[in-house]
Amino acid sequence: MIIHYLKVAFRNLLKYKTQSIISIVGLAVGFTCFALSAHWLQYEMTYDNFHKDADRIYTIYYPQPNSGNRILFFDRALENDFPEVESSCSFTNYKYKYQTEDGVSYPLPALMIDSCFMHVFNIHILAGTKDFLNSDNQVAITTQVASILFNSPEAALGKTISKSGKEQTICALVEGFGKHTNLPFSVLGSSSKLSQDSWNQPGLWIKLKKGADVNALVDKLYKYGMRGVEIGAEIAQPGLMPITKHHYKGQNSRLVVHFRYMVLFCITGALVILCALFNYLSIFVSRLWMRTREMALRKVCGSGNKRLYALLFTEFSLALLGAFLLGMVLIELSLPSFCQFTKVSGEIYVSASFYFAGVFLFALIALGWVLYHFNLRTLQQVLKGEVIRSDRQIFYKGSLVGQLIVSLLFVFCVGVIMKQLYFLRNGDVGLDRKNTATVVVTKNTELITESLKQLPIITEVTGGVESLMPLLLPFEETIADWEGKQTTDAGIDIETFYHGEILMQFYKLRLLMGRSFMPVDVDSDCAIISESAARQLGWSNPVGKTFVLASGSKVAIIGLVKDIYESPTAPAKAKLFFAGSSKSNELKFLIADSPNAEETAEPHSTLIKYHGVECSEMQSAIDSMMIHRFPGIKYFVADAEKSYEGQLKSENLLLKLLSVEAVVCILISIFGIYSFVTLTCERRRKEIAIRKVNGARVGDILLIFLKEYMILLLISSAIAFPFGYVLMKKWIEAYTRQTPISAWMFLVIFAGVALIILLSIASRVWVAARQNPAEVIKSE
Repeated sequence: MIIHYLKVAFRNLLKYKTQSIISIVGLAVGFTCFALSAHWLQYEMTYDNFHKDADRIYTIYYPQPNSGNRILFFDRALENDFPEVESSCSFTNYKYKYQTEDGVSYPLPALMIDSCFMHVFNIHILAGTKDFLNSDNQVAITTQVASILFNSPEAALGKTISKSGKEQTICALVEGFGKHTNLPFSVLGSSSKLSQDSWNQPGLWIKLKKGADVNALVDKLYKYGMRGVEIGAEIAQPGLMPITKHHYKGQNSRLVVHFRYMVLFCITGALVILCALFNYLSIFVSRLWMRTREMALRKVCGSGNKRLYALLFTEFSLALLGAFLLGMVLIELSLPSFCQFTKVSGEIYVSASFYFAGVFLFALIALGWVLYHFNLRTLQQVLKGEVIRSDRQIFYKGSLVGQLIVSLLFVFCVGVIMKQLYFLRNGDVGLDRKNTATVVVTKNTELITESLKQLPIITEVTGGVESLMPLLLPFEETIADWEGKQTTDAGIDIETFYHGEILMQFYKLRLLMGRSFMPVDVDSDCAIISESAARQLGWSNPVGKTFVLASGSKVAIIGLVKDIYESPTAPAKAKLFFAGSSKSNELKFLIADSPNAEETAEPHSTLIKYHGVECSEMQSAIDSMMIHRFPGIKYFVADAEKSYEGQLKSENLLLKLLSVEAVVCILISIFGIYSFVTLTCERRRKEIAIRKVNGARVGDILLIFLKEYMILLLISSAIAFPFGYVLMKKWIEAYTRQTPISAWMFLVIFAGVALIILLSIASRVWVAARQNPAEVIKSE
């Protein structure tokens, strides 16, 4: 019997091969989008869940809605103060260049840990001793990196590797955490700076006892943090973040895209598969109504409801199975690009099978509901053709309206995102960032500056001043008193820059009121502030006013400049510019972005402008100059435009992903319309022929079909556009600079979708309307 069902199902799929192919391809593409998006979200949400007792490992933080969650450090903490805490550990993590005995260098991630780290994260020594925990001259390495460095793990013990010229002996082998972790490491070492009885450390993690009350501990931490705090002062309520959530809730620069965008992408992936599923279901139901007489005759010949249901379920499932197999092929083909795009790894096929099982179950439930209502018709009604036409159309029309709503919503959201990104990229950020870069070196030498001037692609060189974009490490002052300050007002932190006269000229800062710096202003107490600073001070016209810094200096305002937006997604910060230099502005930072640097250094920055080449060519020219003329000097080059654009990586990735899904969703809807028009034309061949005999032209027949689908498009637009406007208005409000959602976007999207629908309808109706009426009536 099963073989018979499969034969009948296969023949019916071949009978309507165009619709079958469209349905299977649509389902496969929709399933691919859904499986990849769900896998990505699952991957990001399961970081570090492999640790033993991962549900009891936490870090303490202050919630900060605008900038993530800042890790909280306590000045002291013993387990006696918090009996809920089983153990605590602290560590620092860096990426060092380690050199083996044969002189080969490898960049390896290293954790400098305390003695409790091994217990909290359940790390076992596979071979060797724990001497590296108490000695700076010994380290432990993972078996994976030992196989790379020394061909086999056993050969690594007793060997030496050097870091910055300091030799360290490998005394132990451990198992690494792999890549799916926030704490990747290849080397474990000890840091003498870490104290085992203090929580005032970076990278602090605690392990709670079984059954500990997390909420009660949070209250204790809040009271602990309030000790010694002035009455009336505000302190944020701390929180405990599980290690399994730290990847997407903490301050994590390794995230490819904001987590909320991943969730959005997963939701849209689910909408795509639902759109494809209802498209297939509606086509299947349309064919089912065309086969009502066949089903009735089968009943007359002895087939029961169970056998008919089994036959239809087999036919329905056969197409779904074909879509699943094609979807797996599409996943295999797109997976390398997807993984490179999103930095996701791991097995996807098992989880994809579970996703398909869920989609399959949902589809069968929907089909069962349809068949139940279909079976309510009596044999006599079916054989006499007394099936109400509106009943058999309502499901498909409702499904088609749903598909069009999703498609219009996709296109509208993608359009708004593109418009907002264009606005952010090309809008005024308060300074000239085109073809501008900063060269930072760890040794202040005039020879480097002079060498930069000799490069033909560089048109301007300014040395020894701070960079405004990228903003490497701003120096901050606090405004303690100003005109109009209330007794309850706190001091205002303001980013402070010297060499203001040079910065204004180099970056072409726009002066809104007052005057710029003059030679007499050098090393004086007059300054220029930005719009944000004036707003925080409550001044509409700050020129001529004064304020007092926390250091006691009284500053007179001589000018106001336009706000500077170093980030396209963050508000402009208050800025203060002085003329001349200040010896107090001594900065140290880690040159982490350069492959040539790994240690803390005193930087020397040089601002450059270049022309006629791309950023990569400029970088190559400077690299060649530094390698040949100044070997051994650590440096890096930061392009202003690239730095600004790099902060839009989440938005750019979201736009690309949603664009793909929008195209898929539109195609599924159009294919659905095309398939249904094909079935309708086949069912209404006699009607079309009679209309032609009575004088109807092809255009008149086309208008009948077009009117029906334009009404559905209008209904879909009336639902999708208001919802899309509210959704995207809320999304845009997250940006400090917003593009308006113009009315022309609605008109263009509606006209574009209407044109696509018109073309898909016309191609089928034209064929049906051009047939010979006599032949059609004779065949009927």
